[in-house]
Amino acid sequence: MIKEGKYTILETRGAVAKITINRPEKRNALSRDTIREILAVFEELRTDDSIAVVLTREPVILPIAQGGICPSFPPRAARTVAPTGADNRARTTSLK
Repeated sequence: MIKEGKYTILETRGAVAKITINRPEKRNALSRDTIREILAVFEELRTDDSIAVVLTREPVILPIAQGGICPSFPPRAARTVAPTGADNRARTTSLK
């Protein structure tokens, strides 16, 4: 069975359900509405005793949730991550 939502496609085969993010115009970015729809699908599947496994995926042709293309969420401030190694402690204290 295949059920299409605005942002997702739910496909069930036997005990397996597959949720596909379907927002190619936004390169599958996760907006608040997309997340709400995904959660609603999970809630629907939770009450279905015939489903044993839930897979989530996105179409292979597009990278998932690329930064800077989702106006629903403000961008986070850039953070510097200290490299691993002997001088790691000195670098992390300078980031505080």
